[in-house]
Amino acid sequence: MTWECAEDEYNPSFYAKPDEYARFRFVENPHCFDVQSSKNFCAQLSKGGKAIVNVDFEVWNHGYRMLAVDGRPIQDVGGWGHNGANDYSGDCPPIH
Repeated sequence: MTWECAEDEYNPSFYAKPDEYARFRFVENPHCFDVQSSKNFCAQLSKGGKAIVNVDFEVWNHGYRMLAVDGRPIQDVGGWGHNGANDYSGDCPPIH
């Protein structure tokens, strides 16, 4: 997945800091995205210097959750997350 810092996802109703949000896009379909928060997320991803990262998911019948990015577990920091699509009406996410 590609990633970008997502400070615009900050919500003061939650504990996560603005720099702890990241937006991930599926390489196969960049219209589809997933926003997650994790401790020092943006700084860690930036330090890694990679445009594309490996993401581990737990997948079930009609849903999923992100577990780790490049082998680093998602750390709950009291943030919020969501997924969706920009200008796309097909199935998201393309997880198999």
